[in-house]
Amino acid sequence: MNCINCGAKLEKTEINCPYCGAENEQAAKKEHDKVLREYKHKTKELSKLPDKVVNKVSGHMLKIAIGLVCLMVVGCIISFAISKSKKDNSLDVQAKHLARLEEYYNADKYEEMYEYLSDKGLYAATYQKYWRIAPIGRDMEWRLEAIRSENEFVKLLSEPPLDVKPDDVMGTMNYIFSELSNLNNMKIEGFPYGEGDKALEIMAIYQDALAKYMLLTEEEIEEGTLGYGNDEIILELATKAVERIRASEDV
Repeated sequence: MNCINCGAKLEKTEINCPYCGAENEQAAKKEHDKVLREYKHKTKELSKLPDKVVNKVSGHMLKIAIGLVCLMVVGCIISFAISKSKKDNSLDVQAKHLARLEEYYNADKYEEMYEYLSDKGLYAATYQKYWRIAPIGRDMEWRLEAIRSENEFVKLLSEPPLDVKPDDVMGTMNYIFSELSNLNNMKIEGFPYGEGDKALEIMAIYQDALAKYMLLTEEEIEEGTLGYGNDEIILELATKAVERIRASEDV
């Protein structure tokens, strides 16, 4: 199960989240119910004893009950204090992590962002904004370099037996369309983690690259984005790209 406050994973038996100190209501309720059951059991056992014994035992039980109540109150106070301390501590650490990640995010330092998330083990829901963008941004440069190289290969290798085929270009285009499809799905979701600004920025960079190096139209880029996974669609677009690049060289 996950903590309702910070999203971290919890054991069902943990009463407080070890990361932020928030109370696990289900575990706390079970513990409370257990104490009540034990109290009812003791009461039931007493009702079976003779009156004199009951009176004697009741005196002891009353003292024990008062002691238990005092211990529970003290325990609750201590638990609350520890919980609050843990939560405050955790929130301070969390704030530092978020400040560092936001710095990387705004500076387009995707590699650093990815490494920081991995090294610190930041997998809670709080950090999903950065997890959704870091891998895409980290891989963007080599994908763009690949599509630039494909453009050059088509121009240079246009005669048999070394001419570039649409099938060769298709693989690189698939890399780009896979990311565009992923980013488009985030857009459809409404960018729930606040990653919209960078997601749209990266989408625009990929779309510009397809238009510049593969000479695809806006409508064709949208077709490839929505049709990612359909090899026939991507192959058809790759064929158009190769033909247009070669035609532009002949002019």
